[in-house]
Amino acid sequence: MSKLYKVLLAICIVGSLPFTASAQQDRYWSSTDAASVTTKHKAVARQSFPKEFRVYNLNIEALRQQLFGAVDHAGRTTVISLPSANGQLEMFQVVEASNFEPALQARFPQIRAFSGRGITDPSATLKLSISPQGVQTMVFRSNGAPNEYGEPYSPDGKAIAIFKSQRAKGGLPWVCSTPEADMARSLTNQVYTNRTESNAGQLKTMRL
Repeated sequence: MSKLYKVLLAICIVGSLPFTASAQQDRYWSSTDAASVTTKHKAVARQSFPKEFRVYNLNIEALRQQLFGAVDHAGRTTVISLPSANGQLEMFQVVEASNFEPALQARFPQIRAFSGRGITDPSATLKLSISPQGVQTMVFRSNGAPNEYGEPYSPDGKAIAIFKSQRAKGGLPWVCSTPEADMARSLTNQVYTNRTESNAGQLKTMRL
């Protein structure tokens, strides 16, 4: 085999890799515009829903089939793709991490959890849950980078919102509705009504 032929063969192999990866990734995800989702998931209306996010159409049945290939096989892994909040597709190697008690899992076999480690970004770790209601994801980043989340954007779970952690402290109104005076009085009555005598001859009142 000539040296030129080897070089050309290597170029063809390397050049085909991105297309192979892209073809696999496109089985699950395609970018879309939020305005194209006419009916939104009820969680989107919550006050804490992020202002900056990306929406992707998800072929949920293809992803489910890929994930469930690792179900009920201890240690078996599979590789899936997941879009990042920056618009890039990343690869993760995942393993089933469901924690239902066996009888409960038998009742709800379509509810599963998975843990994964990043291939594209080796420092990233993934937590993913899938159910008939859709897919939810959490990607934990290192080096102080914000974590990323994915949750259903449409009621059927076929549109997913991907966003970075955007928690703003004090951004939501909060009102304590606990009647503190009544609660304190009730606790005081319980302490002095149901107390047992101290064998040290001392009565101590603890603030909890």
